[in-house]
Amino acid sequence: MLRFQLVSKSSFIALLLAATTFATGCSPTSQPTRTPSEADARTNVVVVRGKGEVSRKPDVARTTIGIAVTAPTVAEASRMANQQMSNLIGAIKKEGVADKDIQTANFSINFERIDPVHAMPAPMMGGPARPGAPAAPAAPPAPPARMGQYRVSNTVRVTIRDLEKAGRLLDAAVAAGANEVWGISFEIDKPEALEAEAREKAAQDARARAEALAKTQGRTLGDVVSVSENLSGGDRPVPYMAKSAELASFDTPIAPGEVAVSMQLEVVYRLAAPSQK
Repeated sequence: MLRFQLVSKSSFIALLLAATTFATGCSPTSQPTRTPSEADARTNVVVVRGKGEVSRKPDVARTTIGIAVTAPTVAEASRMANQQMSNLIGAIKKEGVADKDIQTANFSINFERIDPVHAMPAPMMGGPARPGAPAAPAAPPAPPARMGQYRVSNTVRVTIRDLEKAGRLLDAAVAAGANEVWGISFEIDKPEALEAEAREKAAQDARARAEALAKTQGRTLGDVVSVSENLSGGDRPVPYMAKSAELASFDTPIAPGEVAVSMQLEVVYRLAAPSQK
C-alpha cells in the first residue's frame, strides 16, 4: 500500500537549498579569504642561501690502531692479544701521546670456522671369513671435528696533537705489533672561531644575493624575517696501510693539508615598499 506525505512549500524550499549546498561542497560563506597582510607576507619577501668557507691547517690527527691474533683456543688467543696490545699502547705513549688521547674503540672475540677436508671413504673392516661369505659391514664414519681458530681483535682510537710526529708514531705502532690501522683524519681541535668566521662570510654572501635579486625587481631590502644555518666540513680522511716490521724504521710520509669549515645560511628578507614616483 503506497503512502504519501505532504510537505509544505517553505519546507520544500529549505530542503532544496540544503541539497544545493551539499552538491557544491561548501556553503557560500565557507570559502577562505586571504587578508591583505597574509598576501603581502607571501609575495613581498625574498629567500636566499648564503655560503661561507674558511680553511686552516689542522692541529690534531686521529687514527684507529690495533692488533688481531688467531689461536686454536680462546685462552691462547687472549694471552697473545693482551701481550701485543700492551706493547702497542706502550709504544704509542713512548711517542708522547697522553693517556686521555688513547681510547679503546673495539674489542671482539670470534670463532673462525675452517671446513674440514673431505676424508677418503673408510676401508672395509675385516674380510670374508670364508670363500663366499658376505663381507663384514664397514664402520660408520666418525663425525667431523669442529675445526677452526679463535680471533681476538683489540683497537684503540688515538689523538695525535703533534702532527710532525704522526708518521713516526704510525711506524712505531707497526713495529710494536699493530696489524690493523684504520685511516687517519685531520681536524681543528677547537673549531668555534672558524665557524664564527664562516658564518659571517655566509651572512655577507646572503645579503649580497638578496640585494641583487631585489634590484632585478626595482626593490630594496627590508628587515630579516627569519634565518637558519647549516654547518658542514671537517675531516679529510687519509688512508694508511699497515707496513711490515722490516719497513717500520722509515717514517711514513703524512700530508695534513688544510681543513675547510663551511657554513650555509638561509635568510628570508622582507622587501621594502616600492617608492612612489
